[in-house]
Order: sequence, then structure tokens, then C-alpha cells
Amino acid sequence: MVARGLRMQLICPAEAARRLGISIKALKLYERLGLVHPLRTQKGWRLYAAAPSWCHSAAC
Repeated sequence: MVARGLRMQLICPAEAARRLGISIKALKLYERLGLVHPLRTQKGWRLYAAAPSWCHSAAC
């Protein structure tokens, strides 16, 4: 749940992979394994939720 007035920042797969220090192929593998669940646009593009700016770890 997102608090009123706060918006979730969405990022593309390339940016998500860069922030996590992994390849885009690894990110897609994690999706196939059910480890990550990206949102999809109406055209089917993947979007990932970015961690909050105060978080400096992929675990947040």
C-alpha cells in the first residue's frame, strides 16, 4: 500500500538490472523463476518498482 500523496517510482528493466548489479538476462530469469514480479504496461513492457531513496540495499 502506498501512502496518500506518495507515488511509486517505476523503472525499466535496464535501470533495475544496473541498480542491482546484474544483467537483464538474469532479471528475466528471476522473473521466470517467480522471484520478481514486474508490473506490465498495456503494451506488455516490464516496469519494476524502485526502492525508496532512503534505501541503499536491494533488500529494501
